[in-house]
Amino acid sequence: QPQNLTSHVAAGSSIVFAPHGAWAAVFLPGSASALVIGGLPQSVTVNPLTVSSAIRGAAISDAGTLLLATDSAPGIAVTSIAADGTRSTVAALQGFGGMAFLPGSENFLLADSVANTLALWRNGAASTLATKASGLNQPFAVAVSQDSRWAVAADRADSTLLRIDLAGTTPPVPSTCACSPSQLT
Repeated sequence: QPQNLTSHVAAGSSIVFAPHGAWAAVFLPGSASALVIGGLPQSVTVNPLTVSSAIRGAAISDAGTLLLATDSAPGIAVTSIAADGTRSTVAALQGFGGMAFLPGSENFLLADSVANTLALWRNGAASTLATKASGLNQPFAVAVSQDSRWAVAADRADSTLLRIDLAGTTPPVPSTCACSPSQLT
């Protein structure tokens, strides 16, 4: 049976789910508020969240940690908000290029669309996985496989999809798409 969680979702809102689906976040890109939904599917909670600047992107972990990319002069600030409400700044980007948590983990991918970098963040430290030299060209979205082995980045500039081996055993592999991707899931 469908369950109405809230009636205050603006047209054009985006929703992101945790890799295993127990958490979600709903936000209108360009707004300064979001809804954090936990306990899916049986014990649902909905909590509003307000930040000080426009939200450009979000990702949420299986533990309920929310990553928000927000406007911050001169670029984008990435903030981590734990399920208990604790906030910390994670990174500063030149441009938002996508983010995604690895399933069952607090590790995440973070792409910069201006610097053309994709990094894996583990325990607060970043390691670069791909750059312009390996095929990134204005990334706008990233996704991770359910086994945490592979990641894919989609490029805005040339419609290329870049497959990244998260185990590091093979180099990134670009695939040209005869399309204009708009998201990765």
